[in-house]
Amino acid sequence: MDSGHKMWIPFTIIVFANCFVGTSGTECVVNRCPGDETCFQRNVPGQPDYVCECTRPYFHGYDCTETFNNRVLQTCYGEACATGSYTTPNYETTGYENREKILVLLYIPRATEIRFSFDPGFQIERNADELFVGRGLTVPYNDFAEGTHSALIPNLYFFDGVGAPQPFSVYNDTAFIFFESDRQSTYAGFRIFWNATVADPPQTTEAPPTEAPPTEAPPTAEDMGTTESAASAIVLQTGLLTTLLINIAVATLVHM
Repeated sequence: MDSGHKMWIPFTIIVFANCFVGTSGTECVVNRCPGDETCFQRNVPGQPDYVCECTRPYFHGYDCTETFNNRVLQTCYGEACATGSYTTPNYETTGYENREKILVLLYIPRATEIRFSFDPGFQIERNADELFVGRGLTVPYNDFAEGTHSALIPNLYFFDGVGAPQPFSVYNDTAFIFFESDRQSTYAGFRIFWNATVADPPQTTEAPPTEAPPTEAPPTAEDMGTTESAASAIVLQTGLLTTLLINIAVATLVHM
């Protein structure tokens, strides 16, 4: 996630989107993304059958049309994203800045589980700055504001404080990472790693070749000769019988 193409967009506050380019999944035959983002086919029962790779800060979701309060957007979509990491700015040096609002979106084709873990140097200001990790590409920010956090929201994890949290898993092919800092103290930050379990691609079964019906071989010269000889023998025997009958008839007339 530390490399890739950066797109800078002029706002009152500088924002940027960073797309990590990896081996993509199967792209949609027809692009269904409203903003002409890259469209990927998806096959998860009960969930959208495609995803769009968002490229604009302040937008997220499966089709990138939902607004969100993030100034920085980083994405990793494709098979090459099965393993990766994200590091906050200036990790373990000067630390992250005030008023950070960073969103990372992940889409890993055919992933059934995404395991997350942290570098030991994890430091986030407790009860002030917040890190959320959850399933999907839509961040339930309204629930964050209401203070429900991960206590009432399934598949959502909340972290702050000092010391690396325990590893955990999100059981899906999509996930988000959202970090927000307030306007006061800053800490070292964090580095988060992920590793996905990816199902094998569906196997295509080829139909067995259709066997052509057996064909009779054309008669050989030997077969033709045998047939001709038999026919000649029949003709010869017929001729001899006719001659014999004529001779008998002539002999009978003479004696008369």
